[in-house]
Amino acid sequence: MMEIKEKLSMAIFGTGLLGGLIGRYLFMGAGAGINFTVYVFMVIGAVLGFRHVLKRNTPLISRVLIYIALFFAFFIAVRDSVVVFNFNLLGLAIIATMAIALEFEGSVYQFHFVRLLRCGFRVLIMPVIALLDILPGAFSPLGIVVKDARVKSVLKGLFWALPLLLIFGSLLVSSDARFAEFTASLIDFDVFTLSNSLMITGFWMAVTMAILFAALVYKTPPEKFDISERIPVVDGIVLITMLGCINLLFCCYIAIQFTYFFGGDALVHNTSGLTYSAYARNGFWDLVWVAMIALPLLYLADCMLFNRVQNESEKIQNVFRKLALFTVIAIFIMEGSAAHRMYIYVREYQLTELRFYSTWYMCFIVSALFTFVATVLKGKRELFIISTAFCALGFIALLNLINPDALIVSRNLAQMEKGHTIDQHYLNRLSHDAYPDIVQYAQAHPKSKICFLVLEGRGTSKLAWQSWTWSNFRAVELWHESPAVKRCIENKDNVKEYHDDSAR
Repeated sequence: MMEIKEKLSMAIFGTGLLGGLIGRYLFMGAGAGINFTVYVFMVIGAVLGFRHVLKRNTPLISRVLIYIALFFAFFIAVRDSVVVFNFNLLGLAIIATMAIALEFEGSVYQFHFVRLLRCGFRVLIMPVIALLDILPGAFSPLGIVVKDARVKSVLKGLFWALPLLLIFGSLLVSSDARFAEFTASLIDFDVFTLSNSLMITGFWMAVTMAILFAALVYKTPPEKFDISERIPVVDGIVLITMLGCINLLFCCYIAIQFTYFFGGDALVHNTSGLTYSAYARNGFWDLVWVAMIALPLLYLADCMLFNRVQNESEKIQNVFRKLALFTVIAIFIMEGSAAHRMYIYVREYQLTELRFYSTWYMCFIVSALFTFVATVLKGKRELFIISTAFCALGFIALLNLINPDALIVSRNLAQMEKGHTIDQHYLNRLSHDAYPDIVQYAQAHPKSKICFLVLEGRGTSKLAWQSWTWSNFRAVELWHESPAVKRCIENKDNVKEYHDDSAR
C-alpha cells in the first residue's frame, strides 16, 4: 500500500514536470510579458487545488499574500517597463519570503529581521531542498517494479548522469568541430537547442516543485531559532550616550542648513563652481544614506536595550526612546532637504528614471521611519518587520498604478511647454508605457515638435504572444488608429526640425 507522503511526492513531481514543460513553452526564446502572468496564475491555482484536495485551510494572511502576488503577476502583463517588471519580481520574492517565515512562527506578529534573512536564503535554495525531499518519494514505486538492488543503482546513476552528460556534451561539441560532426551523425537534431530546452524545462520544473513543496510539505525545522538569545544586552547609558552624540551632529547640520533655507537657488548662485547637477547629486544620496544607516542602527539599539527589560530602569528606557524619536525627526528634516535638492535638479533639468526611482526609494525610507515610530517606539517591535514588508509591497503596487514612464514623459512635456529643452532621444528609450501620453500630447498640441517621439516610440506587432503586454498592444493600436500619428507620418518636417535643432 502506497503511503500518503509517497502519493503527494509523486503528485508534486508530476505537476512539477508539467510546470517545467509549460515553462519551456512560455519562456524559451521569448521575453518577459504575459508568460510570467500565466505561469504565476497556474502555479497559485495548483497550490490552491492541492490544498483543497488535501482539505487544508488557508489562513487569512496567506490569502492576502496570494491576492497581492496575483496583483503583481497581472501587472507584469500590463506594464512594459523593465524596471517595474523587476520591482514586481522583487514583490513576489518578498511574498515568498514572508510565506516561508510564517512556517517559523505561525504568526506574522513575531517576525524578526534575522529570521527573515534566513527565510530569504531558504527561498533561494528551496528548489534544491524540494528535489532532495520529493525525488526519493516520487521514484519509490520503481522499487516495487525493480527488485534487483544493482538495477536500482544503475537507474539512479543514469538519472543523475543525464544532466551532467548534457552539460559536458554541450561544452565538448562547442570545443571541437570534428566531435560536433560525429555527434551530429549520431543524432539528427541540434544538441545545443536540445540542451537549452532541457535546462529551461528543468529550471521551471524545479521552481514549480519548490513552490508546491513549500506550500504543501515544508515544515519548520525542529530547532526553533530564538533571536533574543543571540542579541547582546548593552548598557542603556552607553546607547543613550551614542544616540546623544549622533543627535548633536544632526542638530549642527540642520542648524547650518536653516541658515540658507536648505540651500537651493541661493546656495548654487553664491557658490563659485557649484552647479545644480553637482548640488543635487552630491547631497541627495548622502542624505538618503544617512537614513538608510540610521534606521537599522536604531532598530538594533532598541533590540539591545529592550532584549531583557529588567536590566534597565524605566527612566533609561524613556530617555532612549525620546532620543530615538528626536533622531527620527532630525532625519525627516534632512530628508526634506534631500527632496528639495532633487526638486531643484528636476526643475532645472528633466525628470529621468534614475531621478524618479531615487526619489521613490527615499519616500519608502521615510515611510519605514514612520513605521519605526508607530511600532518600535510604541513598544511593539515585533510588528516592525511585517509592517515594513507590507509597506514595501504597497510601494511596489502603487508603482504599477501610477505608471512611472508615462509620468516622466508627461512631466518633461509640461516643462517643454514652459520653454525648457528636453532630450527626446532619452524619452524615446523609455518603455511603451509612455506612448499613449505622447500621442495624446501630440493630439492636443498639433504644432508641438514631438513627431520624433510619435514616430520612433511606436510598439511592435512582431513579438511572440508570450511577450505580449498591454502597453505594447496599446502602442501598436495607436500607431494604426491615432490621427496624431497619421499627421506626423504625413508631415515629417517636425522630425527634420528636431534633428536640425539637436545638431545645432
